[in-house]
Amino acid sequence: MTGPLTAQSVREARARYFAENGFGNGGYDDRFVVLRVGAVPVLAFPNTRQRVRSVRIHDVHHVLTGYVTSWRG
Repeated sequence: MTGPLTAQSVREARARYFAENGFGNGGYDDRFVVLRVGAVPVLAFPNTRQRVRSVRIHDVHHVLTGYVTSWRG
């Protein structure tokens, strides 16, 4: 049995998730987001505060559920 889930353990798990998927620091500080299909950039838009807030929650969701980081996942 594991111990309680703590903010630190979530941060560590998110850091592992970023490292395993080649996401650097998650892009939270980037000015723009570039969506790609394969290696081809298809859309760029501002990385607003609201988007960063939402993506932080979205990223933790991936960590907790184990969903893959693909279009399907």
